[in-house]
Amino acid sequence: MLAAVGGYPLLQRLRARYAPRSLRHDDEPATSVARSFVQGATINLRLIVGRQARATWASLGVVTLTIAITLPALYRAIGSSMEEGFMLVFPERVIKGAVANVDFLHLYGPGSLHVLSLWYRVFDVSLISERTFGLAQHLLVIFGLVVVTRPWGKKASTLVGCISTIFVLTPIGLQALAWSGGVGIALWSVIFCTRAINRQSQLLPTRTSWITAGLLAGLALTFRPDLVLALSLVFGWALWKRSRRIVSQVMCGFAVGLMSLWVHLIQAGPSAIIRGVLLDPVIHLRPGRELPRPPNRHYLQGALQVISEKFAPWWGVPHLSAPQQLFVWFFLLPVIALLIAVIAFRVIKRSDSTASQQRGVALFIVALFGIGLLPQALQRPDSAHLLWVSCISWPILIIALIELIRHRAPRTHPTVRLATALSITLAIVVIFVPFYTLRTFTDLAWRSMSGKTEVLQVTRGDRYFYLGDDRPYMASLQVVKDLDQLSHPGERLLVGPVDLRNTSYSDAFFYYLFPDLIPATYFIEMDPGLADRADSRLADDVQSADWLILTRFWSGWIEPNESTKFGSDVPNQVVENSFCLRGSYQHDLVRLYQKCSTGDGIGPYDASYEPLFDYAVEVLVPVTPRPDGTCTPTCRGIFNPDYANVDTSVLEVSPKASDAIADLASDATP
Repeated sequence: MLAAVGGYPLLQRLRARYAPRSLRHDDEPATSVARSFVQGATINLRLIVGRQARATWASLGVVTLTIAITLPALYRAIGSSMEEGFMLVFPERVIKGAVANVDFLHLYGPGSLHVLSLWYRVFDVSLISERTFGLAQHLLVIFGLVVVTRPWGKKASTLVGCISTIFVLTPIGLQALAWSGGVGIALWSVIFCTRAINRQSQLLPTRTSWITAGLLAGLALTFRPDLVLALSLVFGWALWKRSRRIVSQVMCGFAVGLMSLWVHLIQAGPSAIIRGVLLDPVIHLRPGRELPRPPNRHYLQGALQVISEKFAPWWGVPHLSAPQQLFVWFFLLPVIALLIAVIAFRVIKRSDSTASQQRGVALFIVALFGIGLLPQALQRPDSAHLLWVSCISWPILIIALIELIRHRAPRTHPTVRLATALSITLAIVVIFVPFYTLRTFTDLAWRSMSGKTEVLQVTRGDRYFYLGDDRPYMASLQVVKDLDQLSHPGERLLVGPVDLRNTSYSDAFFYYLFPDLIPATYFIEMDPGLADRADSRLADDVQSADWLILTRFWSGWIEPNESTKFGSDVPNQVVENSFCLRGSYQHDLVRLYQKCSTGDGIGPYDASYEPLFDYAVEVLVPVTPRPDGTCTPTCRGIFNPDYANVDTSVLEVSPKASDAIADLASDATP
């Protein structure tokens, strides 16, 4: 009772501060002078470092701190053996003179490779360098959202920036993928586009803003051409009924922004670009990568999603199952994106001041951008793709709810509006999609602050890569050690699956660990429907190699799409006829082959194959029998009971291969 009596004056003060007033709480300036960058404010360097900017710097500091608490774990996170692997390898290949879509498969625009290769020239090719570049790409998105929401005040923009981290940092860590960079650059194009519109409404000069918006839009498309829909929606609305002069300014900037594409066009030629950037990813790859829509609410369907859930961090809060979260998320994503657009459009229609008009324009343009990103999530609705799209719309939901409350309850105090909007947004995340947002973020923060960032590190010289499972880690250590001792600089290396009829995934990080060996294949990145096509060049690439690292890391890949189909057996036959097995590691999880005059005839399912240790057997992958009849015990997805009592521990590398290893080792001994 005494505590209640003592707290009464404090409650009175809070009530007086946040109680509804007789006047509308519009939180708008007394004049029409722009207050923020996106509203068209003139940049003044003296104000940036002056006392008036302390609150702004404090806001940026809070967002930076939110990011920083996850960085130790992010820099030590497990890498994607193919995606992060090829973002280490591709730019280095460019530095050495290789051309994307001619010398190696690249399914996106050339911009990310050109920019990242310049980055590597300055900071060297390393995992830290690559992840720092990836961090910079994430910062473009996070601080872009802070800037675009600044018209709603420092508190709101700070919270939007902080909330965005659970969507931006969680799907792929700091991997420098082209999508992250493309979205970040495109968002800043949206910011400059909004700034130009607001400056024009105030009769201020707009040429620089329009040109910059066009330039950044072009640059974003060189990273990810599939951003064209999002940018078309934004600029289609922004340039509607604008003068020819403004349109020409945007197009001039756009042409300059596409400079990377013009360079690539000269190097690769139009046919290679059309095949690599349009036909391969849109037509040939799609059947082997798309997932059912909507996601199944009873079980996970993405292969990588299934694997990640086996090692998922703790989450003790009551929750939906992982498949149910993806199912709900699939429907919530477009609903929220469209809801924001509707609210923003009504703000523009109801605006009765310059400030409200500017807020409506900013919110509507970002909403259009978020809607334009939806196809990325809808074509493969796993957590990574859903996060890649949610990173724009879901943090902006806070702002849309503020505007909705402003209209429905205009007397509500601004702080109450913000708290309510934030609470609703967080409630949606916690109730419906906590696993791939808050769970991942809190795990990163906890591991960073507790120092629990131990990883399985595969090292060769000054290069290293992080893996997440013991068997692949041990096998990688052993094969790297052997190949390091046996190979010579300038020899050609090909990395792929043991059964080259199915190229659902690959372990491109091995190329990064062996920069002194030349990649022997166009398919450094391997995808279903491309490398395993009957008319692909994979068999010729295998024939050209001196060394093969073939793995079963992903033999358990199974998805409800065409990735489970098996293609031509010719590459396997080339291995049998032209290569000798030099090593088999961790129950045949990895094989090392060397080119020899007469192959030893060891195919993917010959000794030293150990079926009871094959991931394909574990998940009943419907493997198609080879022409010679060899197969896994799960041919066509049906387990062969004859294998139930087979002791595979006696299976070793064939005597011929063992003798070859001994001879080669003796030759290498000085």
